[in-house]
Amino acid sequence: MAVDHGTGERVVAGGVLDVRRPGRARLRDVGRVGLAVAALAVAALAVAALAVAVAAVALVIMPPRAVAALPPSGPHVALAAWINAATDTATVLEVPPDVRADLIRDGVAPQRLGPGGTLVVTRGAPGPGRPVARFGDGPDALAVSRTDPDTGREAAVSAEWGRQLLDNPAVRVEAPARAVLRDGQADPRALLVLAVLAAREPVHVLDLPAVSGEDPGLPRHQVVLSGLDAEALAWVRAQRPPFTPLVMTAGNTTALAWAVPAPSGLLGS
Repeated sequence: MAVDHGTGERVVAGGVLDVRRPGRARLRDVGRVGLAVAALAVAALAVAALAVAVAAVALVIMPPRAVAALPPSGPHVALAAWINAATDTATVLEVPPDVRADLIRDGVAPQRLGPGGTLVVTRGAPGPGRPVARFGDGPDALAVSRTDPDTGREAAVSAEWGRQLLDNPAVRVEAPARAVLRDGQADPRALLVLAVLAAREPVHVLDLPAVSGEDPGLPRHQVVLSGLDAEALAWVRAQRPPFTPLVMTAGNTTALAWAVPAPSGLLGS
């Protein structure tokens, strides 16, 4: 730093103060620099304030993402679906207490779960009586059994009825269903309805399919027919319990399904 002895002004190296500009003009550059610095400071503050405001808005309009609850799973889900779809609404099932709570959450009516039921649900190994269905594997599996005793004659009588249907020229049976009828594995209600339909008009049986989860020894309680006319369909729909089936149609195909379990002795066994 130096002093101009002619003017008494200070001179700074680098020209921040210009000794060649007398008076207030020398301060012009200093003012400009000061204004620029102030402007930068104001801009920085504005950017910071804007960032805070954006963050605050984000906190308001972008709440933390909620974690979706996992759908229920396990053998009890499949069991509940089977109860609601394949069993009669009047059928009571005896189930373990912890399974009962799961089934109610899965949509089974509480009044259908209680002691003394026709069907018994056990965990792991099947319970006493005839096996009906099983859902899951291992110790966590849920097995369904039927408590009423088997007379030992029902399968034999069903096989006799099935063979008569196979020998009836008015009954056309496709291969998947022939073995079911021959071996006495058809539900007695299906056999009786088929016999009456065949006495009215020719019947075409496409299948007697198994239901997922059900025991292979459980009589097949679904039958798929082809070419059932409106009069025959109206007769089927008019049946009273326990012969009333669930009727499903698709084009020329009609599926009939009866609730589990079938009453004993329908065929006179």
